[in-house]
Formats: sequence, structure tokens, C-alpha cells
Amino acid sequence: MLGAEVLLFGVDTPQTFAGFRYFLAHLQRFRPEASDESDWRYRLRMVQARAQANATSESTFRTQAFDMFSDTVYDEEEGIEEEAFNFDYDDVNAPHYAWPIADDPNYAEFDPFARGEQLAEHVFERTFGGFIKNLREKIGLTT
Repeated sequence: MLGAEVLLFGVDTPQTFAGFRYFLAHLQRFRPEASDESDWRYRLRMVQARAQANATSESTFRTQAFDMFSDTVYDEEEGIEEEAFNFDYDDVNAPHYAWPIADDPNYAEFDPFARGEQLAEHVFERTFGGFIKNLREKIGLTT
């Protein structure tokens, strides 16, 4: 069904989770009978945009994402089912475990033509470095 990685960008607001809950509830209609490595649900990943740089913010966002995925596309488990599509709350490989992109005023008005320094590695690394690293690993570009 989905032949690409699907990054679900959102900020920690009720409308983010309401919209994605609606979207994921619709997608659950296409859930495979059994999960394997070709399961399209493995291609989903939350991204927390404008994240605050603290553990509480990340945890709050993760909790909402975990609840949303549990209510929609995660399989309900009865006992231990190896083919179930389900993850622990703290599993960094889980779709609900968001990759944060820090809220950075340097990018509130992105204009690389007028402000070329926005594209300097030392500037964007602090905001997007972790996201870019995770994305490269996800798509197999580890060099």
C-alpha cells in the first residue's frame, strides 16, 4: 500500500493528534492479516516539530502518539504474538517514538537567499542534526 517512508510531522497541539488519529483510523482499514517486514505500518514515523528541548516535552508528545497508534494501527496483543504489530512505549524503533526537531527561532523565517547562514552546517546541525541522522539511518544512508 505505502511504498515510501511516511513521516508524520506535528507539533504538540490537540489538532495535530486529532488529525493524525482520523488519518490513522482510516488507514487501519488496510491493516494486513499478519505483520511481517513488508507491512506498510513499519514505514510510519512521528516527527515532533518545534519540540522543546526537555524530556517532559518529548515524553508528553510520545504518550499522545503512543495512545493514538495503540487506538488505531497497532495490533491488540493477546499474550505473546510474534507477528503482531505492536511496540513498547520506550521502543526507539516504534513509529510513535517521535524524532524531535527543536524549536529554533533561527528558522522561524526561513529565507536561505537572504540569510545564507541558515544553511551553514554549524547552524542547522543543532536544530536538524538528530532528525537528519535518524532519517539517514531509516533510509539506509549510514555513511
